[in-house]
Amino acid sequence: SDWLPAATNIPLPYTHADYHAIAFARAGSKMLFTGSDGGLFQSTDALTASPSAAHISDALNVGIVSHLAYHLACAPESWPASLQGFVLGGMQDNGTRMRNLSAAVPSSFDQVFGGDGVGVAVSRDATAAGPRIALTTTPGHIERSLGGGGIGSWSEFQTGLSTLPFYVRLASDDTATSDGATFLTFTKAAPSGDSSVYRSKNGADWTNISGNVHYPDGSATSLFTGLGPQAARQDFHFLATHAKAEGVYAVDGIGGIVYVSPNAGADWYASNVLGTNLAQTSGIKGTAGLSFDPSDSSGKKLWVGSQATTIFDTTDPTVPPTPVPDVYGHLFKTDDRGLNWQPVTGGGTLPNVPAVAVKFDPGDATGQTVYVGTDVGLYITRDGGGSFTRAPGLPLVRVDDICVSPASHNMKIATFGRGFWQLDTGASGSLAGARGRGDLNFDQRLDAFDLIDLAGVLGTTNSSPSYRPEADLVGTVNAVDDQDMAAFLLRFGGAP
Repeated sequence: SDWLPAATNIPLPYTHADYHAIAFARAGSKMLFTGSDGGLFQSTDALTASPSAAHISDALNVGIVSHLAYHLACAPESWPASLQGFVLGGMQDNGTRMRNLSAAVPSSFDQVFGGDGVGVAVSRDATAAGPRIALTTTPGHIERSLGGGGIGSWSEFQTGLSTLPFYVRLASDDTATSDGATFLTFTKAAPSGDSSVYRSKNGADWTNISGNVHYPDGSATSLFTGLGPQAARQDFHFLATHAKAEGVYAVDGIGGIVYVSPNAGADWYASNVLGTNLAQTSGIKGTAGLSFDPSDSSGKKLWVGSQATTIFDTTDPTVPPTPVPDVYGHLFKTDDRGLNWQPVTGGGTLPNVPAVAVKFDPGDATGQTVYVGTDVGLYITRDGGGSFTRAPGLPLVRVDDICVSPASHNMKIATFGRGFWQLDTGASGSLAGARGRGDLNFDQRLDAFDLIDLAGVLGTTNSSPSYRPEADLVGTVNAVDDQDMAAFLLRFGGAP
């Protein structure tokens, strides 16, 4: 087989690349199933046909969203209402996808750029077609669109940069007042390079903003390095900007170190190892989601997640690592740029699993509402980490990124295996063109099973734990009501 579809005129059956699973069904006629970055594939004659003549079908993917999404960008609050449903996202081996609710087919996600998509970003200002400037990435490359992000509008955008990592990350400073588009990225240290943070202002070339790096022991250098046994040059993994304060940035490095700049890169302050404080010498690596507390414009208060499965002794490198205990967890906060870290477990209501994405709600000026994407779904705290609840309606899947859109009254979610999701945060969160289809059991038929499920959630709203967005077919508010039932019955027996 070949990983490119038949439209490329390759005389081999199509099965997408990067396999995750393969199995034969032995009952009756033997069938081959493969699972990959492209979803699920089936062959009924893989054992009998000649290799180039085997028949392989991807029909089992119909109705199943299995995309591996890394990062997304949604509409800033400054964009007009007609563009508030905009989503730009990067996917493993499935390119960069864009949804624009003002387009002719508003519910579709167009593949606007190919390859592996990872980091994406959009400008704070927009045109009628979409973002004035949009950025996306493929491994080791950054691409820019000045045409609203549409197909064919992209070109390479790397002037001024040194070597980029495989997983290129981007961030935008939406508080910058000097222009409509301030973007950030970072380069890598190994095997060669300068492991630095770069900025582009208003679409201009990239410039290095790696100023003086200050360490907890009082020393300062021009290099990003670790602490103690981790003193090697750093490779970064994640990048964040402050939602309310211009020029406040953060990047994380290997060994559990976080670097914060309060002045647009002129100075960077290295943290102690994630998880440590005066009484706790056990550290954790694998820093992931970074988010600044919007109630603190200095950038000293931030939360950081971790993907690591073990903790280590920062005072004795000979002590073997041990599994992360429940009292320690995978989410931490600091009030002093990481000199001291405190675990955030919600009294046990936040599962002790890797925390990949962390996002303060920019609409909560008190800093009490925080969204945490874990390996088993999205969790929300509305009391500053005192307790967490799981977001209803989202599968138990790894959440890679969160984009909160206050003007849209919703948030967009990037998951690693179930594509993009939208969760409503207000009474009128869903925009026209983003309604449910009535197929509550996702079997591509509107039948009695769907009717029973729809009847069971009549009268619910997006604030109800049992609310089913798929049952909310029509209307201007997020509620399952008689109008939705009537719309469903008109289509009963057909396809969604």
